[in-house]
Amino acid sequence: MLEIFLVIWLSKKLGEILEEKGYKKGWYIAMFVGSWIFCEFVMILIFIMLFSVENNLALIPVGICGGAIAYGCMYLFVNSLPEKEVEDIRGEFKLD
Repeated sequence: MLEIFLVIWLSKKLGEILEEKGYKKGWYIAMFVGSWIFCEFVMILIFIMLFSVENNLALIPVGICGGAIAYGCMYLFVNSLPEKEVEDIRGEFKLD
């Protein structure tokens, strides 16, 4: 349950960065949530293949580490995006 709140909070942080740069945040946040889930499952599968797991509770931190890797990659991607040029009402481009 707490992981869901963490994903929502991190999504809002990414959305703020995207809005400051002039991008729409919807698809980027969907990409982040999808990559979070995908990386969780991949990390858990790798952990299960490498180590014999007797306790399923040991898989929870491994999955969260996979999600953290997904957030780190998405954070670097979002910060590497250039700022969009904002078009003025008259059709002229403003350079800030």
